[in-house]
Amino acid sequence: MSGIFISYRRHDSQSAAGRLADFLERSFGADQIFRDVETIEPGVDFVQAIEKAIASCQVMLVVIGPRWLTITDQQGNRRLDKADDWIRIETKLALQRNIRVIPVLVENAQPPTMDELPDEIKPLARREAHELSDKRWDYDVQCLIDALEKVPGIRRKVQTTTSSQNAPVQPVTARLTTKLGKVLAWIGGIFVALIMIGLFLEDTTISVTPPPSLPLTPVAPQPLMQGLPSGSPTSTCGCWGYVEVGATRPNAQCASGIDAVVMCQGACAGGGAPWQSLCQ
Repeated sequence: MSGIFISYRRHDSQSAAGRLADFLERSFGADQIFRDVETIEPGVDFVQAIEKAIASCQVMLVVIGPRWLTITDQQGNRRLDKADDWIRIETKLALQRNIRVIPVLVENAQPPTMDELPDEIKPLARREAHELSDKRWDYDVQCLIDALEKVPGIRRKVQTTTSSQNAPVQPVTARLTTKLGKVLAWIGGIFVALIMIGLFLEDTTISVTPPPSLPLTPVAPQPLMQGLPSGSPTSTCGCWGYVEVGATRPNAQCASGIDAVVMCQGACAGGGAPWQSLCQ
């Protein structure tokens, strides 16, 4: 059963009527909105469907655009003056049933006067109109929704989504565990990325041996404190000759007892790349 019937002329306010229907469906549900284009199924008698919908609705919204009064047929006759004009018929049936009929003005349209209407729908001019402006569409539609909620028989759509305010609160330990897991996953991702970068650079850069003609003077590791933690440098960064990245050697300066070769920033004049050793 349709609660809200939307009457409109397709060549006058089809876009506005469709937009209005979409907004109303969000608040009241599609089952309470009747609009001929979307509601009448293929093969259904148009006349019977319209009459049945009007007989079961509680309110009719007559969407009035700038051409609602003046639009004509192919012979130049005003459609509203014709007895078989469906906008005229829909409005007449709704007024006869004494249901709530609301003129909805769009695109700066003006409400019709009694002198402009056929006799059987003149009472439409006495119904308070509601304007929908493009500049404040959301606000104007919300005001219309508030008014429709007061009409007997019109009900709001039941919301099925769970509000975040009503969602169960996780225990503190569960939240901390979740955050810790995310941090560890982030650190692990960075570690894997660094390994991949090191492997790539090893294949493309470190494998190049400096020319033999370039004199290279090894520099002994700087004397450091015993028991240095992992990551502490045991030599400065420089072009000390070719060495395989990742190569390890015993080193009593490190707490682990070994250090390993890693790349460092800079470039070597004869090719290759600078390196230094760090405690493991």
